[in-house]
Amino acid sequence: MSQVIKCNHCSKTYEPYKNSKGSDSKICPSCRAVQQAVEARRPVRIRNYQAEAKRNLENNWNMFKRTSIEKRNKELSLTKEEYFELIQKPCSYCNYYNIEEINGIDRVDNTKGYILDNCIPCCKHCNRMKHILHPVFFIKKASLITKQQTNILEDYERKNFYDKWKIYVHKIPSHYIYVKRINEEKRGYDFTLTKEQYEELIYKPCYLCGFKNIVGNGLDRQDTSKGYSIDNVLTCCSTCNMMKAFYNKDDFIKQMRKISDFKESYPVEWDSIICNGFHMGAAKSDEVKKNKDKQWRSVSIYKAVKSECLEEFKKKTLESTKWSIEEYNNSTKELFEKVKASKFEDVENDLKKLIGDIHYLRLKNNH
Repeated sequence: MSQVIKCNHCSKTYEPYKNSKGSDSKICPSCRAVQQAVEARRPVRIRNYQAEAKRNLENNWNMFKRTSIEKRNKELSLTKEEYFELIQKPCSYCNYYNIEEINGIDRVDNTKGYILDNCIPCCKHCNRMKHILHPVFFIKKASLITKQQTNILEDYERKNFYDKWKIYVHKIPSHYIYVKRINEEKRGYDFTLTKEQYEELIYKPCYLCGFKNIVGNGLDRQDTSKGYSIDNVLTCCSTCNMMKAFYNKDDFIKQMRKISDFKESYPVEWDSIICNGFHMGAAKSDEVKKNKDKQWRSVSIYKAVKSECLEEFKKKTLESTKWSIEEYNNSTKELFEKVKASKFEDVENDLKKLIGDIHYLRLKNNH
């Protein structure tokens, strides 16, 4: 007899099935059909999250604390009053202000946390585009792009700019096979460019700032819902690609022009901020580094156990954890027996304990 479940809406019983998200549905097919019909008639609503946050500052503060401390592990010494004052000021980069909305907060120096001297009000667009970039680089890059797009940028200006900011210039070429594999296998995008098309494109100047890298630029997809095809990509340097992100060209150029027109100067102390390039190594906490090490260790252990290579498992475990033989035997004795018996489902539970649930789930999804 098949299993039946009681519907949370009408209390009738039904056979279990999956909803559109792949989870077990809590309501019967009839109630689901009614729900879908109601949703289909509902008018499309575009939410303004900044305006909603303005109406509930207390909730916004609590969410900010959770994100900055628990999820991002950043120092937070701002008081609630200081936070409220900052988010209700105009953006420090483009001067955007709407009395019915709030702005966000940008950490000027990304190696530091949320302390008052390191925080400035910042709109959602500037915050997303600046990302981990040095604030002075971000401001001057906006001016550079604006000049390039209006055909008034001199070659020597571009050269001087990138000579000063060499830390943001990629020095290692990205080979065709590697780029194709990463985008197809890891990111899930179609990559139909031939090797000849790829190499011709990457040695052209960036279509946004005009920079030409001797080891090659990257590629920007004009329609981010589509893959890498000859009619959907343009040559783009690494920083322009990162700044533009999911924005279309017109919106991106418009934002760069706003920054360029408003931000003609910046505090002199910004020049002394240490630039760590793309890696932001100094910004990583010990906890983040520890988790990264654990993740790499998990990969080798997981692969070895799944392939039932016991000697390889022993070797990798001892190498990566620096356990003694005694510690190793005590920790993995039962695991060995289950692998020998090919009871991999039982092994999974032991692996979760050994390398942690989060890392285990990531490994199971990726391998």
